[in-house]
Amino acid sequence: MKNKAVKAPRASKDNNHGILRDFFLGFIKIHTLHHAMKEDVYGLWLIEELNEHGYDLSPGTLYPILHKLEEDGLLTSYSEVVEGKVRKYYQTTPKGAHALERLREKIIELVKEVV
Repeated sequence: MKNKAVKAPRASKDNNHGILRDFFLGFIKIHTLHHAMKEDVYGLWLIEELNEHGYDLSPGTLYPILHKLEEDGLLTSYSEVVEGKVRKYYQTTPKGAHALERLREKIIELVKEVV
């Protein structure tokens, strides 16, 4: 059974969508670090992969996340020409791997408590 795609809600002054959006963006960051640790990833691949996990992401949502993770030293990137176009690949850095390991511990603890 395929997951139903979930859009990260847009922020709104009248409800809790901004809070929910923050949670979804946090989950997306964790997924990104996880996948970039397993293999080098690029934006379109991540959008498609995260869609398999139920996230309906636009490039306008994902690319700022990738840039922030890189700026924070959790990802590094390099570019390659693929089929005549430049593709930017991302890899988890040692700092990102350490952060992901700490996050895994907290996720396990949270799941045991909440689920």
